[in-house]
Amino acid sequence: MLEVWQDAEETLDSGEMLGTEQETLIRLALNHVTWGVQEIGQIVHR
Repeated sequence: MLEVWQDAEETLDSGEMLGTEQETLIRLALNHVTWGVQEIGQIVHR
């Protein structure tokens, strides 16, 4: 997640738009984090 986010920040800081691959990796990383947090929440709830 950190690598993907850092790459996106560097691209945006340089004034460029994110590429399709970068946007896809960000969506995948955010999806992964969301499911991980959801699983942790379920474990804590149980």
